[in-house]
Amino acid sequence: QGLDGLLRTLRGTRVVVELAGGLLVPYRLAPELATQADWLAAARAPLVLVARAGLGTLNHTLLTLEALRARHLEPRALFLVGEVHPSNRATLAAVAGVAHIHEVPRFEALTPAALDAWLETQDLSGVFA
Repeated sequence: QGLDGLLRTLRGTRVVVELAGGLLVPYRLAPELATQADWLAAARAPLVLVARAGLGTLNHTLLTLEALRARHLEPRALFLVGEVHPSNRATLAAVAGVAHIHEVPRFEALTPAALDAWLETQDLSGVFA
């Protein structure tokens, strides 16, 4: 079926796909190199970027945004996961050019109730527009 067949199958449906390891990780080496970024560029699906909140996120997140934009891809939102880091969020809000930035704390227990409580405090309309 290949990538083209998969993309035809997915058109018109809502699917959440988590890419493992990072945007430029190869998912295929032969017959030609293809990265997860290549897959996203071919899919042209709406996307969000998820990054850690703490140390190292500025460089990592900005490099990832640069790689996305080089492929004419724009994330609908940025989710910073982990212990809240106000200066990283503020810096990314100032320089990343992403309209919606959400901080997702570490949950003591990852339960439906904990997620529901977090969701009640968030405006995710920009993500699901």
